[in-house]
Amino acid sequence: MSYTPRSADVYAYDPALPPTNVPIVSGATAYDCPQSGNTFILIFNEALYYGNRLDHSLINPNQVRKFGIPLWDNPFDEMRNIGIETKPIFVALKAKGTKLLFDSRAPTDQELANCPHIDMTSKVPWNPGTVQLGKISIAHKDPPIDDPRSNEAELRQLDPIMQGMNEWRTVQQTIVNGERFFQQVGRMDDDARFADVPVRPSIVSTERHTKATAENLSERLGIGLHRARATLRSTLQRGTRSAILPLARRYRADRMFLRPRLKGKFSTDTAYFNHKSIRGNIASQIYFHKSGFYSCHHLSKVDDKQVGPTLKKFIADYGIPEHLTMDGAAVQVGRNTSFMETINRAAINYHISRPYRPEENPAEGGIRELKRRFYRLIVKHAIPERLWDFVLDYVVDTMNITANYSRYSDGRVPLEVITGITPDITEYMDFTIYGWVYYRTDGALGPNEIGRWLGVSHRTGPMMTYWILPRSGRPISTDTVQNISETEKQTDVVKEQMAQWTTDVSKILDARTGDISWGKDEIPPQLMFDLGLEDKEFKCNFNELIKAEDVDDGTLQGTTETDNIDAQNCVNMEIGLRRGQEGELQRAVVRRRIIDAEGNPIGVANNNQELISTSGRTWTQTLTNGGDHGTLL
Repeated sequence: MSYTPRSADVYAYDPALPPTNVPIVSGATAYDCPQSGNTFILIFNEALYYGNRLDHSLINPNQVRKFGIPLWDNPFDEMRNIGIETKPIFVALKAKGTKLLFDSRAPTDQELANCPHIDMTSKVPWNPGTVQLGKISIAHKDPPIDDPRSNEAELRQLDPIMQGMNEWRTVQQTIVNGERFFQQVGRMDDDARFADVPVRPSIVSTERHTKATAENLSERLGIGLHRARATLRSTLQRGTRSAILPLARRYRADRMFLRPRLKGKFSTDTAYFNHKSIRGNIASQIYFHKSGFYSCHHLSKVDDKQVGPTLKKFIADYGIPEHLTMDGAAVQVGRNTSFMETINRAAINYHISRPYRPEENPAEGGIRELKRRFYRLIVKHAIPERLWDFVLDYVVDTMNITANYSRYSDGRVPLEVITGITPDITEYMDFTIYGWVYYRTDGALGPNEIGRWLGVSHRTGPMMTYWILPRSGRPISTDTVQNISETEKQTDVVKEQMAQWTTDVSKILDARTGDISWGKDEIPPQLMFDLGLEDKEFKCNFNELIKAEDVDDGTLQGTTETDNIDAQNCVNMEIGLRRGQEGELQRAVVRRRIIDAEGNPIGVANNNQELISTSGRTWTQTLTNGGDHGTLL
């Protein structure tokens, strides 16, 4: 039925034999009730899947009992018949030697869609080593049964991408980590049409769906392994993408009607772009919190009618900020503007930063961090500039669910810091921004179409709906999306489709058709998303980030030489300094180590990195906002 991102090591009775790694899935089997003649679909969640290595399925009796379903497996009990006591049926067991079993078969597509479903085990992750077994306080717990006439039956409809597999209706179908296996009595030859080898620039995989590992998350979101591991610890990955059922996820935010008050200081500023997006946007209003949280609202025109409602949207999505810092732009601080009207009605405490004082508005520093990730994705995936609003949405979404090193986040992801909800990142695990995908929008009646993945569509369609760029060049939302594997990309048919798509869309995405001419000195450079306008230091740092092939593995993993405090590894490090009357944290870059008149380094090293400032070593540093040079002790 569906797979989970987890697997289990199964050990044989002989400790000399190596363990076998077995995927954990939710499987289904059809049981024909001999009393009524009706067919029931028995669902076993958190089950082990052995593929075609076994001619039978294994179930854990205690796992069934833990779910509240009585299972009687004592053949010497004269009071009860052996079997599984579910309602409305009793699944009788029969003995074959010392083994107990019951007859079932692989369900057909029609049976999966129309027959009642009975959950035999819980969907809660099953860990045999930690489960607490004991008596159940109630005599019997009725398992949930899905009536095909109810709305729940719609969730059991087949994935349209699987419609081409009707010739295997009698084959038991199970999903394991994104690969499709079919189990029957005879062995089935492999079919090259279903070879799944997704693209991984730095990771080799044989799966279409992505496992929730730090390496995969690092590749998807463009972050380091350390941050990826911290993100996995701080988020959920319980969403399910099934090849049979429609896409679904566990997490769904419920904002209710009463808006909460968000503690802490937020800030906002407007970011500008040199090209009009294909959706007609020219700028974006950015809201920022020092925990690393962002919210962006795109603007087709920078005026009161566009900027003012962004604060209302922010409040509707997340809550009312306790404090808001902004610059003195007329569209924000004007007496009769919609922006100030919302601030007054919501009783928001606000502060207006002084002109030419970017250090007073933290949003400008936040925009600088957005640029780093934004430019990296644009260059890495060769994304056309007229898609900047989709890329910025993706960057904001992924940064909100990525662990960072801010002292305000305390090891949690920014979205949880602001909303109190632990986010589920499943919908970002399978796709790469501007990656090739198959999709369908016609109710699964037509053939697969090819397009580019542009991100998650939060406000259109059901859960796990995505933005797709089709050949028409007009982005659409659909929930039937699948990655194109690397093997499929090498076929002549897919190559021809990708080439035709590129030809049709290139004219629409031509940046010259959306050029915007901003007046001279009209937009501060730090608010313009244009790599050509960035300072030399930013460009050098950016080039170092994208040229990972120049860094050997030893440097990435940390060697004795680079970890040694005596080495000049503090040079080019970014640090935080408390400056100003309010003690605001400002970033600075270490330039060089101070030497005496004889050319010897000043100070003595300390093996503790945190004690560098007290060890007597001195370094020259420069503020990243262009401030004066200083000395770090």
